[in-house]
Amino acid sequence: MRYVFFCLILFFLSFSLFDPGGGFNYAEADVNEPNLASLVYYLEVDEEIKAGTAQFVSRILREAEERRVDVFILKLNTPGGLLGATEDISGMLIESDVQTVVYAHRPGGWAFSAGSFILLSADIAVAHPAVSIGAASPVGMGGEQAGEKIVNATAGWIRTLAENTGKNAEMAELLVTENLTLSGREAYEVGLIDLTSESFEGLLEELGLEDADLYLHEQNFFDKVLSFVSLPYLVPLLLSLGLIGLFLVFRSGEIESVGLLGVVFLLLGLWGMGFIELSIMGFLLLFLGLSLLMFEVFYTPADFGISGLVGLVALFLGIVTFANEPFFPGYIGQALFWLLIGIFTATGIIFLVIGNLTTKALRRPVQFGPEVFRGREAVVKSDIDPLGVLEIDGERWSARSSDGLSIPSGSSVKIVDLKGNTLIVEKIIN
Repeated sequence: MRYVFFCLILFFLSFSLFDPGGGFNYAEADVNEPNLASLVYYLEVDEEIKAGTAQFVSRILREAEERRVDVFILKLNTPGGLLGATEDISGMLIESDVQTVVYAHRPGGWAFSAGSFILLSADIAVAHPAVSIGAASPVGMGGEQAGEKIVNATAGWIRTLAENTGKNAEMAELLVTENLTLSGREAYEVGLIDLTSESFEGLLEELGLEDADLYLHEQNFFDKVLSFVSLPYLVPLLLSLGLIGLFLVFRSGEIESVGLLGVVFLLLGLWGMGFIELSIMGFLLLFLGLSLLMFEVFYTPADFGISGLVGLVALFLGIVTFANEPFFPGYIGQALFWLLIGIFTATGIIFLVIGNLTTKALRRPVQFGPEVFRGREAVVKSDIDPLGVLEIDGERWSARSSDGLSIPSGSSVKIVDLKGNTLIVEKIIN
């Protein structure tokens, strides 16, 4: 069965590699070729800033650069987020060849903390008049106020961002040092943002883009997976589960029990915290997944066990990761997609075959056990005292009486039970 499983994997892999031009490319949006003279890409981020958020923004901004669009607009509403992810998004906006606009768009919403840095990193910073901006003083993971050194470094960073885009650097610095909060209208009046707008349509008119081709990009399934595993309150749990798994491996020596899942959890947690790059995590997950599947195919006695299941999870997460990498070739993404389909198909076939065989076995008449012998009659071939021999269906069996009394050779007996390889009998009285 395991060789059938392995052959199906190779079949789907070879099929995908020999057809690199077709299929679904997860690294690109499904849009028609637009009029590049007036093209706007836009997306909305309405959540905490985390590693998954940065990856989503990176994917769309990268595509905007490849298609040479005119303007990239990020509609933002966030209470804050992680420093590493904020730095990533800020750097993307600053370095992009596309004109970038960040629009804190929701009335009564906010661009707090991380949102303030992202807003000031754009070429054009826009806010609804009723949006709250600021409260950007850094805090620790436990919510405590950061030390003076970190506050000063963060204040220098936001000041640099403001100076780079021609905004009020002194006021920007107060967002960090004094934890200042301003409305969108107030931020515009002090020169902290470039424009205010009460609607997205109004913003497009302000920018002269009312007749532009607009393309809204939303999170696909893979973006949502990455966003989920990078939730700030989930990342510490993943790290803890990973470390606990590794600890139990060292204590018990049982790798398959929890160690394999511990490695997966640890990699996800390290990426969510920003300690490893997405490409590194993706490579390690793919390597782990394929290694576990090969181990399952060639070295485990069972058809499919925990190492195979963990391998499938690791392979899936690795494909999700690589599908969002900036320099990841689309045809490899397609190959990995078909590989995953092949693995799940093979797994399904295996379980269907095993289930069918199990059902047939359960319906088959019993061929061995007490039920086969109970009530049947036989002739004693050697005195039973306390053990003897009888013959049934041409086979000789060890036997003893149910009451412990001796039964002479030639007597007829009825079998009442089977204990191990010994038949329990009682004498038939004529």
